[in-house]
Amino acid sequence: MPPAFLTLPAVIAALILLVPARASARQKCTGQSCGIANLSGSTGIPIDTNSGPKLSGGSAAGTKCIDQWLTKLNVPHPPIPPPSRRSRIEGRQAACKPYTLLFARGTFEFGALGLTLGPQVKNALEKAQPGKWDIKGIEYQNDMSGNDCVGLPGGMKCLDVLKSSAAECPDTKFILSGYSQGAMVMHVCAAYAEEAIKNRINGVVVFGDPFNGAPIKEFPQEKLKIFCNPGDGVCDGKFAISAAHLAYGGTIADATKAMQQFVGA
Repeated sequence: MPPAFLTLPAVIAALILLVPARASARQKCTGQSCGIANLSGSTGIPIDTNSGPKLSGGSAAGTKCIDQWLTKLNVPHPPIPPPSRRSRIEGRQAACKPYTLLFARGTFEFGALGLTLGPQVKNALEKAQPGKWDIKGIEYQNDMSGNDCVGLPGGMKCLDVLKSSAAECPDTKFILSGYSQGAMVMHVCAAYAEEAIKNRINGVVVFGDPFNGAPIKEFPQEKLKIFCNPGDGVCDGKFAISAAHLAYGGTIADATKAMQQFVGA
């Protein structure tokens, strides 16, 4: 029996570090990944709940949340269908830096950057380019309600941070990154950014992405890099946690290299 002090997040963090990674980027979304991405409004594709496969999962609160946000954002949409049930586990710095990374942690992770991928990305970037990066975690409510609301609440939190950071540091270049629910958050954040700020987002790099393969509206798709392991059910948009979803530690080198390339470093 593991020691009592080993909490579930700590065990998950350990598994992510131990399980070997196999990352692959899907070029086009399929199935539920397309459906839930469209439902967030982040793809710019008209929302149609009457055609295509019926989406599984969600909650009544999530359905209400999606409808409220889409209405607030003036995104045309039909009535959101009721959910079907599923089982699931799941300070500004003194001086501006040339580059700013905004990172959204996964569901139930503690800390501004989470316990797993966020700190590893931070360490790798700071080692590669000391003093060049301002790295901020998006402190959104990362529980299951955010998954049910397809990342919209967290995306709006991210948008607030993005706007304030852009105003404070008018010359910094932005990279958006996130893991799991945090990946959805970053799709939404980039999609709803106003044009002047969106033009300063040099890249979006995400891991274990429920919107795997879906575009971000009015954003160059060559600036979007998705790491999704074969067998990761979360990357199918169904939020099915497996060992593959906990195995992105081995992608850090490629991910941070992509971030540096996006900003032209």
